[in-house]
Amino acid sequence: MKPILVLDAYLDDLGGARNLEPRLGGRAAEVARVARTGTAPIDATSYAGILITGSSASLLEPPVWVQSAAELMRSAAANDVPVLGLCFGHQLLAHALLGPDRVVLAEVPELGFVEIERRGGALDPILEGFDRRFTAFESHRDEVRPRGDEVEILAANAACAVQAFRIPGQPLWGVQFHPEMGQDEIRALIRQRAAQDTSGRFDADGLLAAAVDTDALGDRIVANFLEQVDARASANR
Repeated sequence: MKPILVLDAYLDDLGGARNLEPRLGGRAAEVARVARTGTAPIDATSYAGILITGSSASLLEPPVWVQSAAELMRSAAANDVPVLGLCFGHQLLAHALLGPDRVVLAEVPELGFVEIERRGGALDPILEGFDRRFTAFESHRDEVRPRGDEVEILAANAACAVQAFRIPGQPLWGVQFHPEMGQDEIRALIRQRAAQDTSGRFDADGLLAAAVDTDALGDRIVANFLEQVDARASANR
């Protein structure tokens, strides 16, 4: 089988692939550190599926490598290659396929552990195993704001109307929350963002006291994605 591509958009030295590769069950994987190399692969047909990490970059002021990453998203959409974007990856998918103006500054930025509710009738396979209401870690200042019915909204909360979406009829998903982050990274990110906040909105100690273990969400959503990758590979043989 073709490898899974992890499009790693982290700006730091460690990268975000470390949160995803251990969940791939030994499958062949390729990691593209796009913020380091300055470009992304542009042909999605080389991959069985694509996972996109979060990033401290913003699509409101997109770095140059976003151009090639967006081209990769359009290649995936044209060639039935499954994609799952996480936080920044969720926004990148909307930026590339719906238009740059579909990613906007959030009216209510989120940080910490928040309750999210699944939406819609039938359960989408990417959220199989998720409770109707579940708690996940959030850290975002931007959000996806689609128009009309150009996406299927799979989850939302009071602060963010698009916590998860699917491009209708295609194996292309984005989630605004972070199901994949480990607790050490979460704690460090909470302290960093709270220290940078000048509004007084975020209290690091309070947010940390409300922490819950979300590792099972990360395991589940990657497993769900891989099931969809396998299903598409079987259907396309």
